[in-house]
Amino acid sequence: MNSSMLNFNGWRKAFSLPARYHLWHGALAIAGLLVLLGCSGFLAYLNPKAAMPQAKWSKNTDAEILFLGNSQQRSLDVKQFCLPALNISVGGSDYSTHFAILRNLKRHLPRLRVVVVGFDTLLLRTDAIKGREGDYEELAAWGVPWWDIPNISWRERFLYFLSHNRLLRPVLCGPKLDQPELEKRITWQELFDGLSGPKTASAQTKDADLPSASPKAGETPPRSDVHKIVPPYTVAPADGENKMRHYIRVFNEYSHFETNRIAFLDMLRYCREKDLRMVLLRTPTTKAFWSNRPEDWDQELEALYEEGKSVYGTALPLWDEERSYTYEDDQFEDPNHLIKWYIHRILTPRINERLVELFNTLPEK
Repeated sequence: MNSSMLNFNGWRKAFSLPARYHLWHGALAIAGLLVLLGCSGFLAYLNPKAAMPQAKWSKNTDAEILFLGNSQQRSLDVKQFCLPALNISVGGSDYSTHFAILRNLKRHLPRLRVVVVGFDTLLLRTDAIKGREGDYEELAAWGVPWWDIPNISWRERFLYFLSHNRLLRPVLCGPKLDQPELEKRITWQELFDGLSGPKTASAQTKDADLPSASPKAGETPPRSDVHKIVPPYTVAPADGENKMRHYIRVFNEYSHFETNRIAFLDMLRYCREKDLRMVLLRTPTTKAFWSNRPEDWDQELEALYEEGKSVYGTALPLWDEERSYTYEDDQFEDPNHLIKWYIHRILTPRINERLVELFNTLPEK
């Protein structure tokens, strides 16, 4: 018995038709696909959660100074600096994410001249991607495309791409996202809160109850009542030993150390190639915090600085605000975070003075 599938007469007849028939059928197939994509895109646009995050840098394309760091320099007041500045300091970040942001954001900042990078042992040990669990919206908002997210597999990249692509996501996943790997969302702040310990009952204070970062004239500057100033931080400023002990438990491993070390050195090479002046910044901490830091941590940072100077090939400034200026314990939210008011009134002006000196030495562009 002859099977119709084995009978090639029909196939031969179809292929013998004039080319215009094949073009017509191909055009119909393409038109059908476009209609399908159009319908799926319409469904996706009805769901605002499917949108890619808006670029946070879009209103700061004239920036000449870029800050990259963790939560310790997040509250720097860029409006006080001598030239337009952009501060991309995110809690729980690391050097791998900093380099990804820098190399992708540079093309959007044509006037960029100085990059100020936090210099901290925690940045060497943090694995910023591990805690994200598939949610890279913060990186995308700072200009990192899905194909350049550091330290993830291509499967994770593809899942992230599907979860945010407005056209393909409804086609491949349906109008409602049914990928269990993409359902959990963790923000940078939640990630950092997890490292800061559990919140106390008093940590539920609303922002409206917090003192203003810029008090009115004659108002007494805020002093540290750690459970009222900034809720996420629950460790008293003077209790630096306990918080450092917590960091040692969390970060006393080298699983991500080498990755961050390489990313840090790559940032230096990138800045050298792009004619960007790179500056390292050590932010203030309490003496109870830095004096209890493991000695080998400081030695590793010093060794990295020496290696960085040889890689960078020119002067590599290190602005050490941790030990070069005396901050009182009651000016801190916790052992390694200044109260925002003092960041605006003391730390930011001090950094601005150094920026003015630095720009006076740079050639005109």
